[in-house]
Amino acid sequence: MTRQGHRHICMFLLLLLFVLTASKIDAAAAEPEDGSMLMFVGRPLSVVTTASRRPESPSAAPAVVDVVTRETIARRGYQTLGELLSFEPGFYIAPHAQGSTPYLRGLPGSVLFLYNGIPMPSGGTQSVFPLDRELSLDHVRQVEIIRGPGSVLWGSDAFAGIVNVVSMGPEDQTGTSLKLSGGSHNEKKAYAAASMSGKTVSAFLSASGSRHQYHDPDYNRYSVAPSGAIQGTPAELDDSKFLEITARGEISDWLSFSGRFSDFTRNYAAENETGLRWNGTRETPVNHIGLSADTTMGRSHLMLSAYYLNQSITHTDMNTRFEETLDQFSGEVLWDRSFQHTGILTLGATFRESRISGAQAGTGFLPSAVLTPFPMFTQQVAQSSYDSRVTSGFAQYRHQFGNASLWAGVRLEDHSDFSTHIPWNIGASWDPDDQWRFKAVLGRAFRTPYSQQIIWDLDQQTTEIDTLSLQAVWRPGDMFEVDVTGFYSAVSGAVIQDPYAGISNPAKQDIYGVEVMVRAMLDNTRLFAGLSALRYDGNDFLLTREDFTLVNPDGSLTVFYESWQRPFGTGPDLMFKTGLYRQVTDTAGVSFTGAYTADLPYSYSKNTVSGRHDDYWLFSATVSIRDLLFDRTTLRIGVKNLFDASYTTAGYYGPVSGAGRTVFVEWGMAW
Repeated sequence: MTRQGHRHICMFLLLLLFVLTASKIDAAAAEPEDGSMLMFVGRPLSVVTTASRRPESPSAAPAVVDVVTRETIARRGYQTLGELLSFEPGFYIAPHAQGSTPYLRGLPGSVLFLYNGIPMPSGGTQSVFPLDRELSLDHVRQVEIIRGPGSVLWGSDAFAGIVNVVSMGPEDQTGTSLKLSGGSHNEKKAYAAASMSGKTVSAFLSASGSRHQYHDPDYNRYSVAPSGAIQGTPAELDDSKFLEITARGEISDWLSFSGRFSDFTRNYAAENETGLRWNGTRETPVNHIGLSADTTMGRSHLMLSAYYLNQSITHTDMNTRFEETLDQFSGEVLWDRSFQHTGILTLGATFRESRISGAQAGTGFLPSAVLTPFPMFTQQVAQSSYDSRVTSGFAQYRHQFGNASLWAGVRLEDHSDFSTHIPWNIGASWDPDDQWRFKAVLGRAFRTPYSQQIIWDLDQQTTEIDTLSLQAVWRPGDMFEVDVTGFYSAVSGAVIQDPYAGISNPAKQDIYGVEVMVRAMLDNTRLFAGLSALRYDGNDFLLTREDFTLVNPDGSLTVFYESWQRPFGTGPDLMFKTGLYRQVTDTAGVSFTGAYTADLPYSYSKNTVSGRHDDYWLFSATVSIRDLLFDRTTLRIGVKNLFDASYTTAGYYGPVSGAGRTVFVEWGMAW
C-alpha cells in the first residue's frame, strides 16, 4: 500500500476514534412521525431515508420517490439491479458489452448509486455501474429511487436521480439462510447469510459467489499472416466470476456499521460496425467500510459518519489494458431539528478526499487500428494520477402548513480541481384529501467532469442541470393507484467521451417527458403498468481530432484537424412496462412481466454509420413455491425473454445483440 493509502487509513481511524468518544450517548433512532408503515396497493409503504437523510414515508419525502421492496424483487424474479431499474418509471438500461449503462429521463450515466448511503463510483470514464452481476440482490432489503436532482444532500453526480441500495440488517432475518441456483449460460450461484443479536452487538452477514458465461461468447483472436493480412481464429470466452461479502449491524444501539467487499471479472465479446469482434475483460473489485454514530437530544438529532472506499478498475480490450485505482475517504456531520411537528431543519458538512491512480488521460482502444496494414496490437492508453478534495456545507428546511408543505435547500461545494458548485432545490406538496397528492420540485445539480477533463485542464464548465418535476398521485382506495409525473430538464455544458476524439465540445439540451405508473390489486392478483415518453431539443456534440501535420518549406508545422458531429443520445423515446403477480395457492405464485422499448438511435465510427435499431418486446415469467417438502424452503423457476425475441441495442463501438431466452432455477431454505 502507498504512503498515501496509509495516510487515508490513519485519517479513517482517527475519525473513528472521534466518533467513538464523542457520541457514546444512549440514543434511539427517531421514529417516523408520519405513520409511514401503511398499506397501499397490497404492499407496505417502506420507510426511506435518501430524500431528506431522515426516516419518512415516500409520500411525505421532499422528492419524487419510489421504493422496490425485497418482496417485489422475489416475486418478479429480478436477478440484477439493472433488471429491477428497467421496470421503474423513466429508466432505460442499455446492455453494453463492457457493462450496462443507466439512462434516466434521457440522460446516460446520470444516476448516483449508493450502497447504504455510501457512493458507488463510476470511475474516471463514468462507465462503471453496479447493474449486472457486480451486485447481488439476495441480501438487499429495498432499493430507494429518487427521480430528479439530489445534489443538495448528496453532492455532485446526484444529477438526474439517485438509487440507494439498502442491505438487510439483523432485524430482517433470524437465523441462517442458504440459496443455490443455476441456469443458462453455465450460470452457477451460491448465497449464504446469517444474523445474530446480542446485548451489545447485532449483525447481519452474507456471502455470495457466482459464475456465468457472456450470452454471445464467440469472438476472434486476430493475428498477422506472413502475407501481412489480418486473420482471425475463432475462440470462446471464459466464464465471468463474482464474489461478494457484506456486513451490517449495530454496536450498543448507537454505532452502526456497513461493509461490502466484492470482486467481479466480466469477460465479454465486443463488435464494431464492420463486424470486427474481439474479447475484452473488465475487473471491478470494490471494498468499503462505513461507520455512523447518532444521538437524539430532545427535538434534535446528530449523526457523525465516515467511510473508506477502495475501487480498482482494470479494463482490457484485445491486448490494450489500463488499470485505474481509487482510494476515497469521507467524513460527514449531519444535524436536524424538528419544530413543533411543523418544521424540520437539516444542516450538514462533508469532507471527501480521493486519490486516483492511473486515470485515463487519452484515447483508449480503437478497433479500427487492427484493420490497418500495420496493426497495433498493443495500443497504449495515456494515464495519469491526481488527488481530489471536496469540502461542502448544506442546509435544507421544510415547513408544514396543514395538509401542504414547502421546502428549500442549498449546498456550497468547493472542489480542488474545478469550479465551486452551488446546487439548490425548492419544492411543495399538497394533499387536498385522502385520495390526491401533488408535488412540485425544482432543483439544480452538477456532474463531476471526466478524468480526462481534469487531467488536461479542459473546459472547466461542468455539466449542469435544472429540472422541474410535477407529480400527481390518485389513490381512491388501498387497492388502486395512479401516479403521473411530468418533467422538464435544461442541461448545459454536456459532454461525451468518444473513442476517436476524446472529450466533445459542450452542448445544451432541453428534455421533457412524462412518466405514468398504475398499480392495482384484485383479489390475489397484483397488476402494474407504466409508460415513459420523452422528447428533446438541442445541439449535437461537436468532436475534433488531429488528422495530420504538414511540414512547411520554412520548417514550421501546420496541423490539420477533422471534425464531425454526433447526435445527443437519449435512449428510446418511448417505453412501456407491465406485469402481474398471481397468488395461485397459499404457498405458490406466478409472475409475468413485459416491456416494450421503442427504436433506438445509433451512431458509430465518427458518425459515418448511423440509423435506428428496431423496437422490441421482452417478456419474462417466474414461478415461486414455498414450503415445498420442508418448512421455510423456497423454489423459484424463471424464464427471461420468454419468446426468445431477437433484438439489437446500441453499443460503444457497434451494435450489441441482446440475450436470448434464459432459464434459472433457485432453491433456498432458512433455519
